[in-house]
Amino acid sequence: MADRIFAELENLSNEMAENKHDYLQKIQQTPPPWTVMQKASFQPDIQELQGNLDDWKENIAKLEAKANVMRNDDDAKAEMFTRIDMVKNTKRALIKDLKKIILQGNSYINL
Repeated sequence: MADRIFAELENLSNEMAENKHDYLQKIQQTPPPWTVMQKASFQPDIQELQGNLDDWKENIAKLEAKANVMRNDDDAKAEMFTRIDMVKNTKRALIKDLKKIILQGNSYINL
């Protein structure tokens, strides 16, 4: 089960990177301040990024919960936490960028 979640995280990180790229291209073509119609166009993009981020956090939480119930003397527990930490560290910049994009995007929509 854990391998399946790790695979889902990899797929999700690829989707997040693609959605980030698409959003940044779109915002470059249509910089704020936005009209009401442009806000309506950007809002689903921002919501999709938020959904990606929420899914990421949910999958990480599932893995951490799975690792936490493992016995402390089980070598697999340490390996699981190492894998989780590696995935989180590898994608840290992407996650940080998404959080910033979401906050800025929501601010632009509220202008």
